[in-house]
Amino acid sequence: MTSSTSALIGSRVASDRPSLPAADISEDRSLAEVSARVPKGVVCLLSALRVHEIGTQAPFEVWIAIP
Repeated sequence: MTSSTSALIGSRVASDRPSLPAADISEDRSLAEVSARVPKGVVCLLSALRVHEIGTQAPFEVWIAIP
């Protein structure tokens, strides 16, 4: 990778997912990353509750069902 390309990318979220240097990090970023990797996955359990702002738990993992 050239230096001009790495300056545009900034950092990598995963080995195949670049991130912009000025990208805002939201609380739903990990959910978005998982959804990009598993497009037909279904968000379930504590992750679904968090998306709908039900309850007080904030899971550190993303729970999905893979069809």
